[in-house]
Formats: sequence, C-alpha cells, structure tokens
Amino acid sequence: MWQELNTMTVQGSNINKKKYKKNYEIIKNKKLTSENIKFKLYPKSSVKINILTNIEEKNKYSDYEKENDIDISDFEDEELMAELTAKQIIDMINSKKNINYRDIIILKRSLKGSVNIYSRVFKKHNIPLFIDYSQAVFEVLEVSLFIDFLKIIDNIRQDEALLAVLLSSIGNFDIDDITKIKIYDMKEKYFYNIFFKYAREVQDELSEKIAKFIKKIENYADIERYMQLDEFIDYIMTDSSYKDYISTMPQGEMRIQNLKIINEKAREFIQNENKSLFHFLMYIDAILKNKSDDITPKSISKEQNLVRLMSIHKSKGLESRIVIINDLQKKFNMQDKNKAILLDAKYGIGSNYVDIQDDYYMPTLAKKAVLSEYESGARAEEIRILYVALTRAKNDIILNSIGKATYYKLIENIRTGFFSKGLESINNYQDFILYAIADDIRDNFSNTKLYQFNEIDIKDIILAEEEKTDLRQKFEDMLKNISLSEEEKKLIREKYTYDYEYKDYITKQVKTSVTSLAKKNIELKSKYIVEKLFDYDYHKKINDFTPEKIGTLNHLFLQHIDFKKNYTSDDLEKQLADMIKSDFITQEESEVINLKQVYNFIKSDIGKRIKKSQNIYQEESFIDSYDGTLLSGVIDLFFEEDNHLVLLDYKTDSVRKEDVKEHAKMYKEQINLYKTAINKAFDKEVKQSYIYFLSVGEIVEI
Repeated sequence: MWQELNTMTVQGSNINKKKYKKNYEIIKNKKLTSENIKFKLYPKSSVKINILTNIEEKNKYSDYEKENDIDISDFEDEELMAELTAKQIIDMINSKKNINYRDIIILKRSLKGSVNIYSRVFKKHNIPLFIDYSQAVFEVLEVSLFIDFLKIIDNIRQDEALLAVLLSSIGNFDIDDITKIKIYDMKEKYFYNIFFKYAREVQDELSEKIAKFIKKIENYADIERYMQLDEFIDYIMTDSSYKDYISTMPQGEMRIQNLKIINEKAREFIQNENKSLFHFLMYIDAILKNKSDDITPKSISKEQNLVRLMSIHKSKGLESRIVIINDLQKKFNMQDKNKAILLDAKYGIGSNYVDIQDDYYMPTLAKKAVLSEYESGARAEEIRILYVALTRAKNDIILNSIGKATYYKLIENIRTGFFSKGLESINNYQDFILYAIADDIRDNFSNTKLYQFNEIDIKDIILAEEEKTDLRQKFEDMLKNISLSEEEKKLIREKYTYDYEYKDYITKQVKTSVTSLAKKNIELKSKYIVEKLFDYDYHKKINDFTPEKIGTLNHLFLQHIDFKKNYTSDDLEKQLADMIKSDFITQEESEVINLKQVYNFIKSDIGKRIKKSQNIYQEESFIDSYDGTLLSGVIDLFFEEDNHLVLLDYKTDSVRKEDVKEHAKMYKEQINLYKTAINKAFDKEVKQSYIYFLSVGEIVEI
C-alpha cells in the first residue's frame, strides 16, 4: 500500500506544479518499487486502516431490523471518532506494557470544533490529553462564556451572548425564567427587546432580577471606559465571582490558567492604537475565524505522560512511536473556488459572465481554466499533507475514518471495476487510501501483507459505552472483602458513593425542537412507504440536496410570498431571480424550488382563504416548555378568519395522492404542539389545522 501511496504523492505533486518534477521521478501507469524510491515499510500488524461503518446504511435496501434501541444520528462524527480513538488507546496501553501515553500522537487535518469533544471523551476514559492548538483555549466553555460576558458589556443587544451569560453563574437565570420572558411577547423576534420590555412593564421578582442584571452590566460598561483593558478584565473576573466559580469546577486550576490567556491577549492587544473593548473583541473574533494554525508546536516535557492531539501541519519535523490519523473522510476545504473572481499567476483573472438584461451569470472559459488550476494545486497540496501525516510514525500507524454513503458506493465501484482512475474527482484522504489499495479490495484482502483493513460497526463503539460494569457494584464487592464494622462501612459509603440530587438532569436534553420530535415519529412509521418517482430532469436537480435541504429552500421561498398579492407564474420567477441576485439562495439551490407547486398552492382554495383573511402570520418562532425541556419551533403559517385562527403547515414530502391522509397522521403531534404554542400567545382559539402537501397539491385537515 505504501508503494501506491508514494506513487500518488509523486503523481499528485506533479498535477499542477512543474517545479516538483525535478524532485521526483515521474512514473505513469505503474506502481513504484523499492528500486526507484525509498519508503517506510512497517510490519502488517503495525499498520491499521479502520473504517467506522453503519450497518443500517450499508444494508438500507434490505429488511434489516434494529437490534438495539439506539439512534446513531444522535452521535456526532467527532464524538464517534473520539470514542473510537479512546478505545484504541486504552487497548494499546493495556496490551503493550512498554507503551505510555506520551508515545501516542493523534493527528487531524484541522482541530476546529474538536477541542471540547475530545477533551470530554478522553476525560471520561481517564486518558490524559494535551491539545496543541493555538485557538483551542477560546473554544473551551469557561473562556467562550467569559468572551460572551465581554460582548454584552460592550453591547447587550446580542441574543446568543446574552442568553449564554444569563444561564451561567454570572446571570443565575434558569430555563423557566428564560421561557417566561420569551412568551411575554411571542411576536417580538429579538430576545433582548423582550428582556428590556419585561423589566419595564412587569412588576414581579423576575423583573427585579432583570433590572439588577441590566444595572450590573451598565456599571461594568461605565468602568470599562476608565480602566486599562487587561486590568478591567481581571476586575470583572473577580467582581462577578466568575473566577471563584470556575476554580470550584473539576480541573479548576487548569480552567483558571485558560482564563489567564484572555488577560495575556489583552496585554498584547493594548500595545496597539485601538485599545477599546470593542476592538479587542474584534481581535478575538479574528483569531477564532482564522483557520490557519501556528506551525510551531507547544513544548511539553518528556516527563509529562500525555497523549498529544495536534494538526498535521504542527506535526512537521516530529516523530512518535504511535500515530493515529483521524477523520480521513472529511472533504478538502475548497471554498475559495466559489468566489466570483479567481486569480492565478499563470492564467490571470477568471470571472463570471453576467447578463444584466436576462439576469443570470455563468463562469467564463477563463474562470474555468483558473478553477481547474486551483483545484489541481489544492489537491496536490492535500496529497503532500497526507504524506507528512503518514511519515510521522516510528512503529505503529492507525488510520481512522467514517464510512459515509459515498464510501459504500466507492467500494462497490472498485470491486466491479466502475470507478474513476484519475485523482481529479477525489476530495478526501479516505478515497486516496481506497484508491491506493484498490487491488486488495477487489481481492477481498486475501493477499494483504502490508496492513490490516477493518470495518468497525458504529454500534460496537456506542454499545461498548453502555455495557460498562457498574462502578458502584464494584465498590460494594470491595467493601465485602474488607474487615470493617457496618458503621465504618456506612461512613465510607457516605463519603465515596455520594448520590447527586439532580443526576437525572445530567443526561436530560436541555433543548429540543418540534421538527426533531416530529422526525422521530415519522421515522418509526414511514419504514414501508414507497416514495413518488420523479421525472429524470427533476431527479438530476435534487440529487445533490437532502430532503431536509429541499424542504428548507422551499419554505424560505414561501416565507417571502405576500399572500395579499395576485401572483402570476412570471411574478414567481421574478421573485426567485431577485432572491438569487440578493444572495438569499444560490443558482443551484433555486433549481430545487418548484415554482409550479408554489403557484398551485397560492391559487388553491386554502390560498384564497389566506388572501381574504384579516391577519397573516408567517414563519413565527416560539419557545415553550415541554416535558422538562426547552421546546423551540417555527410555525409555517397561520391566519385570522372570522375571529378565530387557522393553522397551516406545508410539507415537501414525496407522497402519493391516495396516501396523503395516512401520511398526515405522522404530523399530528407536531400540529398539536403548534396549536398549544399559538393558544398560549393569542387569546383566540385555533379552530382548524391543515397540512398542505406541495408535491401533490393536496390538503388534509388534522
């Protein structure tokens, strides 16, 4: 396999840059051998390729039944990968006596979004972890929350930051408080407006609590104008008791050290001309948005027995006994190719052709040439980065990936011979690896000598967590073998087996949405529903979009419909073109918006009723309490008619006309939740509720 990977490195390096030809021997249509290139050769047991697979996805066209009540969709890819990695590390430590945590390095293309998940999972498994990532400190809870605190001191009119601080130890508000404030004015879009309105208009304990909080933030804002920035940050950490609270949390000393980074950044920042809190927050935001990572690794002593997690870039020049490379399935970042104008030293400027009269644009030949050059160069760079990762290990190398739908398709195509022979279509490391071992895949790995290839069922990772031995039982077994009096054992139990009063809330979902509740209901009932077959042209359009994405785009278009107007087909086409022009949607996204279905809906009987109604409410969001959690949702449309309300929810589901009534039953719970939310917010009753299926133009009363 390594021979073939080196072949790809050579060929990949030659895709775009001629200067690399002098460094490598160009070999076409044949594998490299030990005679013409040097490469690392590991024992088979030391090289492992692991693919996490979902057996349900693999057998989605079979009659596979769920053996365990597990919703795999509840687990993020990062969490699954972290769990797999932790399991591998524990197995190595337990099976190899001469292996220490310090001998293991985990490499990822980027650590963005991984820090908290790996920290949490590794802490759960008691694996010491050092994360070598310059932006990591800003992603941990205590730091990100304090940054939100600074944000609302600078400008309290920021919903996300305000809610985060209110629900923290700084604000001491709870979910019931937030819900009570929100439902005070369901029509208002922004929470901070309701927050101030409640304090002004209501006289109760909660309004007093809000007033004190606002006064506290205003005082901090006044003080900030007269204090040096780093001193001010240290002052509010102490005055708000935030530092004290953080120090009492698990690993409090480490968390305090993380907070000190903000002070350090503030001291660096005040060396500049702009020393205000506002500009400091912009500076922090720039750090968070910067996707590059400092190439210089942080130094840790050899005595520190820690697993190190770092980006592949940072691993340059380093070697470790064991290297684990994760997330090979993630796509390469080629966002720059979506820019309207591309620049290239060889081909110059590549731009779109824009027709103002007919209101459309398309890439010019020059842009296509620049785009091809850009993609080739980017792919060549990714091959070189993969080569860096593959050459960091002294002894063992483990490659971990998650098999998505494209993985199963590629494996099948390789086995049947129907797969692309070039590298142009490859957009992730996993496919590079599969490309390199294509011959072994076709032979079902019968003659594999250089590596082990394993497909691991995702459920094995999930169930491994659920099948852990009860620690309390172990503790009781231990007490039985100790010669102590019952009184002494009782004292030990009280000290070491403390029962947290609110432990049921630890795993309880804090927030859910109406859509997610409805989706679970649909998944249970819709297993044997046969979907409508689309014509070929429409199938081509929707092929790259999930049903959820198609539904979102159609709802977005309907959100901008003025039901009081008399629309023609041309009017709808013009509105769609305006949305593209205004960057609400892209040209590709517009192709899955079915204007004919929208037109039929507007001209239907229910559409005419909406037009004649007294008041129309579209895309109204709400927050409510539900089964001990915070429930959020967005209601498509309801209107006022004859002094009562009529609720309408439109669906883009693929369904046959004869099945609409049965299909509508799946959404009954969702509609009832919407009705409850409307009834709480309005004095008028929801007398009628309907679901309109856009695909067949049918309406069902619920």
